[in-house]
Parts: sequence; structure tokens; C-alpha cells
Amino acid sequence: MKILNKVNIPENKKVFFVGDIHGRYDELLEKLKSVNFNMEQDILISVGDLVDRGPKIKEVIELFAKKDNFYCVVGNHDNFLLEFDTQPEKWFDDIRNGSEDTVSQIGKTQLKKYKKILLKKMSLILEIEYKDMKIGVIHGGVPFDNNKPQEWNKIIRKAKRNKRYRANLMWDRTVIRKVWANDIADIPEVKGVDIMVHGHTTIDKPLFFQNRVWIDTFGKTGELTLLCVEGDNIEIK
Repeated sequence: MKILNKVNIPENKKVFFVGDIHGRYDELLEKLKSVNFNMEQDILISVGDLVDRGPKIKEVIELFAKKDNFYCVVGNHDNFLLEFDTQPEKWFDDIRNGSEDTVSQIGKTQLKKYKKILLKKMSLILEIEYKDMKIGVIHGGVPFDNNKPQEWNKIIRKAKRNKRYRANLMWDRTVIRKVWANDIADIPEVKGVDIMVHGHTTIDKPLFFQNRVWIDTFGKTGELTLLCVEGDNIEIK
């Protein structure tokens, strides 16, 4: 798995971030159409979890694979596919996570092909330079306790050397749980980035805290969320 992908986006582009798609190809296209998304010119960045649960998983993967203006980080569900051959029987039968939908739609004989597609397209972390902003994208969140880094470059360094920490980035809910409990006094801002964008935790509306935002809403609302960034303007669509 590629740990970090750095992307420099030209100032004349529109940039959209989309919450966890989970094979909802038709809903994605409908949402993009509703904001007049230009499939050839605008930039789409997925916060991860392209696969599992939805009806058109293969189509979602292939769309991201063929579009140079589409980017994606690895979600925990994507990682199930990336590591399917380490515990294949467990993964094939994991109904709770929706992996059986991925297997049935792609087919067991084609799993390695689509694993290679995801490995080529995805990274664990995205660092985006856009106008005067640095935007970080990590699927789950930045894990928080006194022993874990809260500064962008240190987060990247730890991810490169520590496999368990890489899993933390895909699965983390420590900060969002503290926000829900209003236990936020000791949580520092992530330094070194202007915005952090996450998915993973299903919520009924986008959640902003400090310089972080979570945008995975489909599981609660039946609608994908888009976060549009144009210069200093950040807007939920």
C-alpha cells in the first residue's frame, strides 16, 4: 500500500470531496450531476470505502481507475479487499461488513485484478496543495491520546513505519466520540494542515470540529455528501 500521495491542484479547478461511496455508483453520478460537476475538469476526492454493501462496486472502482482527476484514500473496507488473500475464508463470508457483495459482484477469480487496481489508485494518506491551502485526507481520523502525533508531518512519518498505526488511521473514532460526548477540552488541532477530511463514521449530517470534518452520511440519510472547496470557501453540497 502506498502511504502518501501528494497532489498539487491548479487554482482554476473546482475540488469536491465525497463521503464513503460503498458501491453506490448511480447515487454518485446523480450527486455529481446535481452540482454540475465537470467529469473531465473538476477534481473528485474520495475519503475511502469505495467497496462493499452497494450494488455497483465494480463500476465505482473502474470509474476511479480511469479518471486521472479522481483520487481516493484507503478505507477500512477497501483494505479488506487489499488483504483478502491473507484470510480469504473469513473475508469472503463477512456479511456484517458487506464483503460478500464485493466478492459476488467482482467474482473470486477477478479479486486480484481489482486489488491491483486499488493499489495503483489509492494511498493511505492524501496531501493536497490547492491555492494557499494544505488539505489532508485520512479515512477514519487522526487517533488521539498523549502518545500519538497531532502534527501532519509526524503523522505521516509514523504511518510509514508502524503498521498498527496505519490501521488506526483507517479505523479511528477517538476524536469524533469525544466530540459527541462534549469531552473536547484536551483535543489539540492537527497542526500543519488547514483542513482534515474524514469519512468512516456514519453520521446524519457533516460534522465540523476544529480543522477537521467528517462527511460519511449515506448510511444514515441515503444521500452522499459532497464537500466543495473553492479558494477560502468551503461548502457542503
